[in-house]
Amino acid sequence: MRFSLFGAAFTGGLHLRVPGFGLGLVVLACSVFGGSAFAADLEKRILVVGSYVEESPFQSSFLEGFLGHVADEEIVVYREYMSVPAFKGEAHEANFERYLRSKYEVAPDLIVTIGIRASAWLDRLGDFHPETKRVLLFSGQNFAFENRSSDQLTFPLKGAEFGRTLELIDRLDRGAVIHVVYGEESLMAGLLKEALVETASEKGMLRQLHFISGDFETVQAELEGLASGSSVLFLPMYKGERGDPDVPHDVLERLAEGSDLRFYTLWDTLLGTGVLGGRMQMSRIVGARVAEQSLRLLKGQPLMDEARFYEGQAAFAFDDEVRRKLGIKRSQLPSDSLFVNERPRFFEKYFWESVIVGIVMAGLAVSTFVLRVLVKKRTGQLTRRNAALNEAIEKNKRLVDIGRGLSMLAHDLRSPIATIKSCCDVLEDDTVDGLDPKRIIRSMNSSSEKSLSMIGDMLDYVRTLEPKIERVSGKAFLALLESDIAQIPTGFDAVAMECRLEGECILNLDTLKISRAVTNLVKNSREALVSSETEDARILVSLKADEREAEITVSDNGPGISPDIAETLFEAFRTSGKKTGTGLGLAIAKDFVEAHGGSIRCESEPGNTVFRILLPNASVAL
Repeated sequence: MRFSLFGAAFTGGLHLRVPGFGLGLVVLACSVFGGSAFAADLEKRILVVGSYVEESPFQSSFLEGFLGHVADEEIVVYREYMSVPAFKGEAHEANFERYLRSKYEVAPDLIVTIGIRASAWLDRLGDFHPETKRVLLFSGQNFAFENRSSDQLTFPLKGAEFGRTLELIDRLDRGAVIHVVYGEESLMAGLLKEALVETASEKGMLRQLHFISGDFETVQAELEGLASGSSVLFLPMYKGERGDPDVPHDVLERLAEGSDLRFYTLWDTLLGTGVLGGRMQMSRIVGARVAEQSLRLLKGQPLMDEARFYEGQAAFAFDDEVRRKLGIKRSQLPSDSLFVNERPRFFEKYFWESVIVGIVMAGLAVSTFVLRVLVKKRTGQLTRRNAALNEAIEKNKRLVDIGRGLSMLAHDLRSPIATIKSCCDVLEDDTVDGLDPKRIIRSMNSSSEKSLSMIGDMLDYVRTLEPKIERVSGKAFLALLESDIAQIPTGFDAVAMECRLEGECILNLDTLKISRAVTNLVKNSREALVSSETEDARILVSLKADEREAEITVSDNGPGISPDIAETLFEAFRTSGKKTGTGLGLAIAKDFVEAHGGSIRCESEPGNTVFRILLPNASVAL
């Protein structure tokens, strides 16, 4: 197959913007044969004449379908374009005839004209090449499909399929008015309107139709007055602005630009920016069907019947970007719809790659699941072993601490016991004169209290830490605290002591253990205040609680705790430079508090040291 693109087709000096036929062909301003007449050495020659003078989506698609079907044939295809306005007047007629006789001295075997306007070629060329077979493709379904003669065929385009288009619009917007834009000055638009009215009457939808016509500005103004989301059906063959001839898809684009209306159309030529779509004539299929009939006509073969010729020519097509903008779901549109401006569907484009990746991912998921189960099981085993090991380490550490504590206790008890023994010896010795028995007894009593305190600390440290939780009011617990604090050995009279309850509450705790912990903190504060000779020394014990937590604070106005001492403050057997004591007081307090699931911390600065105990509490404030 050879393909010739003849240059500037004859227009009689007029440059037509775009003719108004619903179909057309691509036009390129170039020439393969340099403007010469038909070559006489090729077997078959086909001349295709279209009405359009500018490229459109349909033109490219139609020609692609036509040329694809004749690609394997011994055929040369020539292409021209022409329109009726170019032939008006005697001068134009004469020019046109001279053009035909010079260009087509050798008759083409077949001429295919697209549209009524281009059919002028049939008449003019037929005057001096009557032997040329002819195929006329035109719009409008009111013309009969017929074989007018053995060398001339007419094919009306039924692609409008008004019934299915109207049903689609009514399904998306039930019972709403359908505004139909058409060109009242266009012959073909009038024919399409008649067909639309006939179809709407058959379906009982005639009252839903509202026709809009006029020049571009008039139509645009009326469309701008429509409610948002209104349905607009745009017929081809619409006459454009400034009295131009019929215009193609770009007019609809200008009308639809920035609009929130639902624009429908009937040919893929008119599917453009801002247009939703509709039931359309598929131009590539049309091109292939016309090519098939043309070949059959040239070869003298039986022609396709009407059903075969129109099969597959029409389809629902939509602009997917506009569909998303208007909020229309794909499920609302016919399942066999075609889409333009469609977002890439990754899994459709890379199906097998996706399957392979899916299999690999599934395998990885299964492997990961199995590994997680195994790791979880192993982690549980290691956690239990680690917990048991930590428990053993803690027990061993505690035994070591107890052993060291007993050694220290034995050493520390020697002094008070020696004092008691000395006092007993003095009292037994009758030879000693001037004895004060009361003074000796007080010394013995003080040494006994020190011994009992050290033994008590050690017993508290080695006893079980499991608390015995009981329910007690805040007032009752504070009274117990005051009683225990009062039992602290004398010698701290210079320190002012206050216990304060901040609101009535109910506590859930081991009263004996927490009271002992607080008492140890108070004792520690008293010793610090006395040893530092703090003026106006004060200690405040404060208690408050809510339904979630209880807080006990012991604060004093002493010199504070240095950072190096604070780091080991709650470790067992740390006396922080004190000459007496086991160093277990704060360690015991920490153990008792943590056994409750609570915490204890120290906040210290010169002039203000605060020990803060936080305990979980499930009670409700009174």
